[in-house]
Amino acid sequence: MACAVSYSTKKKKKIRSPDYAAPEVLRGIPYNGKMSDVWSLGVILYALVTGCFPFEQRRDALEARYNTPDSMPAPCAELIEHILRLQPHARFTIDQILEHPWLRDEFSGFASSGGSHSPRAMRKATKVSSASDKHIPHTIVSL
Repeated sequence: MACAVSYSTKKKKKIRSPDYAAPEVLRGIPYNGKMSDVWSLGVILYALVTGCFPFEQRRDALEARYNTPDSMPAPCAELIEHILRLQPHARFTIDQILEHPWLRDEFSGFASSGGSHSPRAMRKATKVSSASDKHIPHTIVSL
Protein backbone atom coordinates (compact mmCIF):
# COMPACT_ATOMS: atom_id res chain seq x y z
CA MET A 1 0.00 0.00 0.00
CA ALA A 2 1.26 3.47 -0.80
CA CYS A 3 0.07 7.01 -0.45
CA ALA A 4 0.72 10.29 -2.18
CA VAL A 5 3.09 12.56 -0.28
CA SER A 6 3.69 16.22 -0.94
CA TYR A 7 7.16 17.35 0.09
CA SER A 8 6.20 21.00 -0.01
CA THR A 9 4.40 20.97 3.32
CA LYS A 10 5.64 20.30 6.83
CA LYS A 11 4.62 16.95 8.27
CA LYS A 12 3.44 16.27 11.81
CA LYS A 13 2.69 12.53 11.81
CA LYS A 14 5.24 10.30 13.52
CA ILE A 15 6.54 7.24 11.76
CA ARG A 16 6.86 3.77 13.26
CA SER A 17 10.54 3.07 12.43
CA PRO A 18 12.52 5.04 15.04
CA ASP A 19 15.86 3.56 13.96
CA TYR A 20 15.53 5.46 10.67
CA ALA A 21 13.75 8.56 11.98
CA ALA A 22 15.35 11.97 11.74
CA PRO A 23 15.77 13.98 14.97
CA GLU A 24 12.97 16.37 14.05
CA VAL A 25 10.61 13.43 13.56
CA LEU A 26 11.64 11.90 16.91
CA ARG A 27 10.99 15.25 18.59
CA GLY A 28 7.48 15.35 17.15
CA ILE A 29 7.91 18.76 15.56
CA PRO A 30 6.78 19.71 12.03
CA TYR A 31 9.38 18.51 9.53
CA ASN A 32 10.30 18.55 5.85
CA GLY A 33 9.51 15.06 4.55
CA LYS A 34 12.17 15.16 1.85
CA MET A 35 14.97 16.07 4.27
CA SER A 36 13.85 13.53 6.86
CA ASP A 37 13.96 10.93 4.06
CA VAL A 38 17.55 12.01 3.35
CA TRP A 39 18.37 11.29 7.01
CA SER A 40 16.82 7.82 6.68
CA LEU A 41 18.91 7.24 3.57
CA GLY A 42 22.01 8.08 5.63
CA VAL A 43 21.01 5.55 8.27
CA ILE A 44 20.53 2.91 5.58
CA LEU A 45 23.88 3.72 3.94
CA TYR A 46 25.65 3.53 7.30
CA ALA A 47 24.00 0.17 8.03
CA LEU A 48 24.93 -1.21 4.59
CA VAL A 49 28.56 -0.16 4.95
CA THR A 50 29.07 -1.15 8.60
CA GLY A 51 26.51 -3.88 9.27
CA CYS A 52 24.95 -2.00 12.19
CA PHE A 53 22.83 1.06 12.88
CA PRO A 54 24.60 4.35 13.60
CA PHE A 55 22.60 5.19 16.73
CA GLU A 56 22.55 2.90 19.73
CA GLN A 57 20.07 5.00 21.68
CA ARG A 58 17.38 7.51 20.84
CA ARG A 59 19.35 10.37 22.43
CA ASP A 60 22.26 9.61 20.07
CA ALA A 61 19.98 10.18 17.07
CA LEU A 62 18.54 13.32 18.68
CA GLU A 63 22.08 14.72 18.84
CA ALA A 64 23.28 13.17 15.56
CA ARG A 65 26.03 11.44 17.55
CA TYR A 66 27.52 8.27 16.08
CA ASN A 67 30.91 6.60 15.67
CA THR A 68 32.64 6.22 12.35
CA PRO A 69 34.51 2.90 12.21
CA ASP A 70 38.16 3.08 11.14
CA SER A 71 37.37 0.55 8.42
CA MET A 72 34.92 2.93 6.69
CA PRO A 73 36.46 4.55 3.61
CA ALA A 74 37.06 8.27 4.24
CA PRO A 75 34.96 9.44 1.25
CA CYS A 76 32.04 7.30 2.43
CA ALA A 77 32.39 8.64 5.98
CA GLU A 78 32.35 12.18 4.62
CA LEU A 79 29.19 11.49 2.62
CA ILE A 80 27.42 10.03 5.65
CA GLU A 81 28.54 13.01 7.75
CA HIS A 82 26.86 15.34 5.23
CA ILE A 83 23.67 13.28 5.31
CA LEU A 84 23.35 12.72 9.07
CA ARG A 85 23.41 16.37 10.04
CA LEU A 86 21.25 17.53 12.90
CA GLN A 87 19.78 20.52 11.04
CA PRO A 88 17.70 19.45 8.02
CA HIS A 89 18.73 22.48 5.95
CA ALA A 90 22.40 21.51 6.41
CA ARG A 91 21.94 17.98 5.03
CA PHE A 92 22.91 17.08 1.49
CA THR A 93 20.11 16.97 -1.03
CA ILE A 94 19.56 13.88 -3.17
CA ASP A 95 21.36 15.59 -6.07
CA GLN A 96 24.35 16.38 -3.86
CA ILE A 97 24.43 12.79 -2.66
CA LEU A 98 24.37 11.44 -6.21
CA GLU A 99 27.17 13.81 -7.24
CA HIS A 100 29.39 12.97 -4.28
CA PRO A 101 32.80 11.57 -5.31
CA TRP A 102 32.35 8.37 -3.28
CA LEU A 103 29.31 7.39 -5.34
CA ARG A 104 30.77 8.60 -8.63
CA ASP A 105 34.16 6.93 -8.06
CA GLU A 106 32.81 3.77 -6.44
CA PHE A 107 30.46 3.00 -9.31
CA SER A 108 32.20 4.67 -12.24
CA GLY A 109 33.49 1.35 -13.58
CA PHE A 110 30.17 -0.42 -13.29
CA ALA A 111 28.64 0.91 -16.51
CA SER A 112 31.83 0.41 -18.49
CA SER A 113 32.21 -3.16 -17.20
CA GLY A 114 28.91 -4.33 -18.58
CA GLY A 115 26.54 -2.82 -16.03
CA SER A 116 23.75 -0.78 -17.55
CA HIS A 117 23.13 1.61 -14.70
CA SER A 118 25.66 4.33 -14.08
CA PRO A 119 24.80 6.85 -11.34
CA ARG A 120 23.72 9.27 -14.08
CA ALA A 121 21.39 6.68 -15.58
CA MET A 122 20.05 5.85 -12.15
CA ARG A 123 19.13 9.52 -11.60
CA LYS A 124 16.87 9.54 -14.62
CA ALA A 125 13.35 9.42 -13.27
CA THR A 126 10.67 7.40 -15.00
CA LYS A 127 7.01 8.27 -14.69
CA VAL A 128 4.81 5.46 -13.49
CA SER A 129 1.06 5.43 -13.69
CA SER A 130 -1.83 3.04 -13.82
CA ALA A 131 -5.52 3.42 -14.51
CA SER A 132 -6.27 3.63 -10.79
CA ASP A 133 -3.73 6.31 -9.87
CA LYS A 134 -3.37 8.64 -12.83
CA HIS A 135 -4.21 11.57 -10.57
CA ILE A 136 -1.15 10.89 -8.38
CA PRO A 137 2.23 11.92 -9.85
CA HIS A 138 4.90 9.30 -9.26
CA THR A 139 8.56 9.12 -10.12
CA ILE A 140 10.93 6.28 -9.47
CA VAL A 141 14.62 5.83 -10.01
CA SER A 142 15.19 3.13 -12.59
CA LEU A 143 17.59 0.54 -11.27
